[in-house]
Amino acid sequence: MKNKKILIGILTGLFFIIIIWLLSKSTTDKKSSKNTSPLIENTTPQSSSSADTFVLKNDVSSLTWENYDNNFKDTTVTEYNIEKAKLEDLSANIAKTLGFSESEKTISPLKNVFWKKATKNILYLKDDNIIKVEFILPTTTKTGFLEKEINSTINSFVSKILPKNDLQISSIEYFLEDKNIPILGTQQNSKLAKVNLSQTINGIKILPENISSEFVVSIIIDSSLNIRSVKIRDLVINYIATNKKQEILSSQIKQIIPNEIHRLTPFSIKTENLIKENLDNKFSVNSVEVAYLINKDKLRPVFYLSGKILNKNQEIGEASFVSPIPIPAL
Repeated sequence: MKNKKILIGILTGLFFIIIIWLLSKSTTDKKSSKNTSPLIENTTPQSSSSADTFVLKNDVSSLTWENYDNNFKDTTVTEYNIEKAKLEDLSANIAKTLGFSESEKTISPLKNVFWKKATKNILYLKDDNIIKVEFILPTTTKTGFLEKEINSTINSFVSKILPKNDLQISSIEYFLEDKNIPILGTQQNSKLAKVNLSQTINGIKILPENISSEFVVSIIIDSSLNIRSVKIRDLVINYIATNKKQEILSSQIKQIIPNEIHRLTPFSIKTENLIKENLDNKFSVNSVEVAYLINKDKLRPVFYLSGKILNKNQEIGEASFVSPIPIPAL
């Protein structure tokens, strides 16, 4: 009987390790449990070797400028050398802060790291360099949010788990039901909110290196102010100005080439399919700013475009794109 129990224990342990390994093989980390938070997008990361040579997610055939607010002024920006947080080490610090022990830690054959409790788990994905934290909680019955309560809760939580930084809340999206399938709602009638945070330097937004999103941190919070899930990408913890400066002219904006821009904004599966099916999508540019794109240990300037994707003059959705800065015309 004793040997039988030992055998069952060994088999159970092996089964658990296999499950973790299979989980970590998936770069999309798909979740099906009703208590998971699917609203943090599972976009396949795009690699970037330099500020002007990144893998493109190009799904518009042309740019239109009739709605452009002409907001951009000639500017000079400084390049920076940076130190990024080592997310594997950061995930271990977060695990310690959230009360995980070493016995609750598993390392997969792919060097992904997983901490698991009955009520929460943490996953560090080595290849994607992303941390995912999930709190497994009952669904909420409360409806509606107060923005000041969101800000207070998010800022308190972020200061608890992340090193000192310049993170700021960039946007909040609201979703009607506390379910796997996100349905957009309003601040007054929703049960979940996705809070997106960006990092800035001198007021200029920093974009993650893999440009799978424009946000460094995305957090799901429910209307009872419980944190449901967190996704952390690149995080700059130190930066030093170089002597290299770049003058960026407003005249360079109209030289942006459509097939050299990359969409940052994810959409629902239905809308993504619609975009892929349409061959003549246009991007109507509303505004253009300078942003920094993380390029290994440097910050390089790029154009950050906001506007709407159109097809046959019908609006598909608001979106943001990133573009390399064209070489000025002679």
